[in-house]
Amino acid sequence: MIYEDNFKLLKKLGVISSDGIPREYSKSKSPSFMDLVIERNTILDKINRKDCIGFSMAHYFLQNGDLCSDPLMEVLVYPDLKMVEVFSFDMSIPPLYQVVYDGESCDFRLKESLNDFLNQWLKNLGMQGFGEVWSEEN
Repeated sequence: MIYEDNFKLLKKLGVISSDGIPREYSKSKSPSFMDLVIERNTILDKINRKDCIGFSMAHYFLQNGDLCSDPLMEVLVYPDLKMVEVFSFDMSIPPLYQVVYDGESCDFRLKESLNDFLNQWLKNLGMQGFGEVWSEEN
């Protein structure tokens, strides 16, 4: 299943530990690419009444003095199940914000689409050399 595959890919990149715990704040650099930024988001912990841990991962660029995401994804990790799923997707240009879980409801079509996107992004990040070196500095 894609949720287990994404867990394995995040673990391979070093975004989460083997027991599913995400990094607090870290950057991974790869030549010729925008840094990959990982940030813990405790507001998402147990957001859907399940034992999940939230974090975001993003690439950022500067435009006219503003920090823009390209993209930013909020992800939920289920350590006991060794699964992850996307909570939301955000992109600055063009502006787009999508959320899978809205209160008690879930957009299942969006959930499938965003988890497929995450899967491809994680594979691309690995091929681009991300995850080899991490830094906790800004």
